[in-house]
Amino acid sequence: MAHGAVVLIAAVGSIATSPPRWHVAATPAAKASSGKGQLVTIEASAGPTVMAGNGSIGRLLRPEGQAGAWTGRADYFVPPSEALTSVGITGTCSGGGSCAKCEPPPTAFVRIVSTVEVEPWVLDASSTPANIDLTAPESRPSFRVVVAATRPPALAVKLAAPMAAGFYVSEMPGNPYVDPKDDPQAATKRYAFSVSWYRDTQAAGPWVGAWTPSVTISGYCKEPGPCVVPASESVTILSIEGPPGSGAASTSPPRGAAPAGSAGP
Repeated sequence: MAHGAVVLIAAVGSIATSPPRWHVAATPAAKASSGKGQLVTIEASAGPTVMAGNGSIGRLLRPEGQAGAWTGRADYFVPPSEALTSVGITGTCSGGGSCAKCEPPPTAFVRIVSTVEVEPWVLDASSTPANIDLTAPESRPSFRVVVAATRPPALAVKLAAPMAAGFYVSEMPGNPYVDPKDDPQAATKRYAFSVSWYRDTQAAGPWVGAWTPSVTISGYCKEPGPCVVPASESVTILSIEGPPGSGAASTSPPRGAAPAGSAGP
């Protein structure tokens, strides 16, 4: 059975050469009721790192309707399949060496102002399966999954059958990005993910199988009544790029509105 891993952004630089860092955190709210999303309002002295997850795969949340510089307050939507896992801000201390005590400045703060349950909408898409072969003990195949979506997507991995493997899922740096073939003003942007596989050394196999990536975007309805997916929202998997023989060169049919400005991977 495959084991997932939390999405993390790797830090650059070594502990020996990096300046000491301070961290201020807020206590995440409990998960919403079944089938409900959450709208979490956060205030902070600097742009916070807000993480949510489903127990096996986590991801960075982006503020709703806010781009550019941090304004001090923002709303974050937590989909019904996920829970808020961490909220915090981080900074560096100058000088003093690695043994010096690094304290947050007195003006640093982060707090959850409110958490409100909301009615969510969900739109998903999947691709054709890709093959994976971990017969060789040193096998660590990696796949790049490119998604076109009107808002930040969450990626999940589904195995066709249990196999003795684990995987790491990470959102690649630079998301969202615009391909030269795309209209830079289009609502649909591209997001790239890395899915890396490894053998479960405690198991005896099987080592060969197939997996399918699926992506989801979600939001919430601001008005009472039935909550439906807005016609302007869309998500599709443009491509899966993997090792030779993996069959990873597929494109999924778009879900929702056609991705404006997308001319393929």
